[in-house]
Amino acid sequence: MITKKERVWVLGFAVAIMVLTTIPYLLALANEGENWKFTGFLIGVEDGNSYLAKMLSGAYGSWLFRTPYTTYPQSGVLAYTTYILLGKLAAGNGMHAQLLALFHGYRFVAGILCVIATFDFLAIFIRAPWARKMGTVLISAGGGFGFLFMAGLFGLWQGRLPLEFYSPETFGFLSLYSLPHLALGRACLLWGLAAVIGGSHPLKKLPFAGLYFLILVLVQPVTAVLAYGLTVLLILSMAVNQYFKNQPIAAVLKSVWEAEKKRIAWVIGPSIPLLLYLIIRYQTDPFLKQWEEQNIITSPPLTDYLLAYGWAIPFGFVSVWFMLQKKLNWQPFLIGWMVCLPILVYFPVNIQRRLAEGAWVALIVLVVLACGQLAHGKKLLAGATIISSISAIVVLSGGIISALNPVLPVFRPVSEAAAFAFLEQEAAPGDVVLASYGVSNALPAWAPVKVVSGHGPESINGGMINVEVNAFFESQPGPEKGLEFIQKYQIKFVFWGPEEKRLGNWDPQGVDYLRLVYLEDSYAIYEVIR
Repeated sequence: MITKKERVWVLGFAVAIMVLTTIPYLLALANEGENWKFTGFLIGVEDGNSYLAKMLSGAYGSWLFRTPYTTYPQSGVLAYTTYILLGKLAAGNGMHAQLLALFHGYRFVAGILCVIATFDFLAIFIRAPWARKMGTVLISAGGGFGFLFMAGLFGLWQGRLPLEFYSPETFGFLSLYSLPHLALGRACLLWGLAAVIGGSHPLKKLPFAGLYFLILVLVQPVTAVLAYGLTVLLILSMAVNQYFKNQPIAAVLKSVWEAEKKRIAWVIGPSIPLLLYLIIRYQTDPFLKQWEEQNIITSPPLTDYLLAYGWAIPFGFVSVWFMLQKKLNWQPFLIGWMVCLPILVYFPVNIQRRLAEGAWVALIVLVVLACGQLAHGKKLLAGATIISSISAIVVLSGGIISALNPVLPVFRPVSEAAAFAFLEQEAAPGDVVLASYGVSNALPAWAPVKVVSGHGPESINGGMINVEVNAFFESQPGPEKGLEFIQKYQIKFVFWGPEEKRLGNWDPQGVDYLRLVYLEDSYAIYEVIR
């Protein structure tokens, strides 16, 4: 049982950590000044701009996802739904500012839900209130040995960054800090599993529990697939518990299924049609197939995961030892999840790293269980929480430094934002704009236009197209060659600012198929007239 006092504590902690993660963004907003406009993102700016672009498409009437970062034909798919729906709340002037407010409001609420769901999941396995609280703090803000990277021991990672600084699914703090759909996805994963187990979750009546995995499919389909696998693992773990009571395995599996089939059907049933729809679309739609091939999120070497989880793994073995000694209840589900983790993160798919989602929670449950049995366990757990939170402090400090020192890509020049605003007013939704890669990434977050390339996974054949774009701006193409390039990608406007000028010597003056429609400071926009 979770007491009312514990509920008050977890809500207070959730609000506190989300306020803490919001401070760097408020500092950046306050530091815009006369020369710079804040993009709204302190890390992962390229992806952040793409989320605003999805919201902007919703504001202009879209219900299905079509990326603005390619001219490749698209039929639309039911994806990134929360961003598209949020965009429909924005209208009128100051669209970019509205979208930023909505995005960070989403991040704030999703983060609170994630922290509460974490506490609820912990409460299934841990009884002591102090241990539940400490575990929630550790899961929300903790990390691995990444702080050694900051202490100068770069060689441990052989030129790579520690997972704490770029992999939200490996731990959790980065999701609270920057990625609301991942935070909401983890909340739905943990609450859905709690519903299968029979633990505490907000939708107390079982028929409504299917909403967890249904929302999960909408916000993070790959985690929904993981959730189904973990549900199967839960069934097997229940069978294992009964098997050790000297019952035949076939009879055990049958009895577990008979006892749990109604609960499992209510939890996973509503989401299956939507997930099947997405699987079929990704297998049959040419754009989605190409996008999936380009969406590479592979796992780093095993040593990086050992540096991430290495301090916690011995506690896991201690928990297992105590279980064998019958000082703790046997937990085959948690142990099975840990055993499966190396298989998941190196499974032969492009999105390996995403399959670590939630494993940090299960590992910390084992850590807390061990500390509950050890002498001075409270002190050990408190020390581990403080030390492992250093990486989160480093991330926040880096965000504050970025907020106080305006530079690209976290900030964009005010004159450039004014040019974006012109396109927002004058270009028709879906018009294609030619610009450098950096400008092309930011532009669709400010105006409802398309670009030929501006986002790694979402720009089909982006590497090849970037070469073509750079070649266009590098030298003065002949009229026929230049017009051929314009026609190939259905370009309506050419954006010509400092970034494009740095690419080469292209000069739009005298080009008879272009007409100057905007000129302010060092930014010009040309419309293709034939």
